[in-house]
Amino acid sequence: MTLAEYQAWLAAAPYGKRLPTALYLVRDAGTSLGAELDRFVAQLVAAYQVGPEFNVLKFRTDELKVSFLAYPDFFDAAHPVLRKSITADLRSGAIRQTEYGDNLNPPILHRKEAFLPASHPRRAAFAELTRLEEQAGLYERPETIGLRLNRERLLADKGLVIEGHSLRRAREKSTGYSVAPAVRNATRKEPPPRDNGWALKDHPRNRRNPRCMAGVVSFDR
Repeated sequence: MTLAEYQAWLAAAPYGKRLPTALYLVRDAGTSLGAELDRFVAQLVAAYQVGPEFNVLKFRTDELKVSFLAYPDFFDAAHPVLRKSITADLRSGAIRQTEYGDNLNPPILHRKEAFLPASHPRRAAFAELTRLEEQAGLYERPETIGLRLNRERLLADKGLVIEGHSLRRAREKSTGYSVAPAVRNATRKEPPPRDNGWALKDHPRNRRNPRCMAGVVSFDR
């Protein structure tokens, strides 16, 4: 196999995230990458005993190198973390395995919709998250967002959080009284005042300290 043949197979792949020197795509048994590329990947899987946990493929487009990447949370996490990889140099036959489990700042994925075929049922949800992140300015410096800590720092700087595959503003901390009188009483080992037919707000103790009633719902009958 020559580099030109290999590059032609990659150019014909029906989907995938294309970068200047790489093509990334989900390794899915139900999706074809084209006859030649399917056969090629099957040979590599058999030769290097690649398990199903390596669910993302990275093809270098400028040299004969292929990586099998394990992203166990690909479909569940907005920006899944790389856990381990197997990289094969097809010219020399050398193989390199890397573990990222102890890495405090491991690589992460973004723009996940590009890894999937157009017909995939999850693609639209992933694309919507990307749209929101672009709108919020999270892709202004794409060279810095490929690592987990960088992404977390950027979100914090912009006051944003990701929940599932949604982006929202971080909640501001409350500056008011957040402790209800019943909790205060429990802390002081005193029983809470009984409701003997009048509103809790009319209890003599609460009249002495009206601030304690901030946020308390009246129990008027």
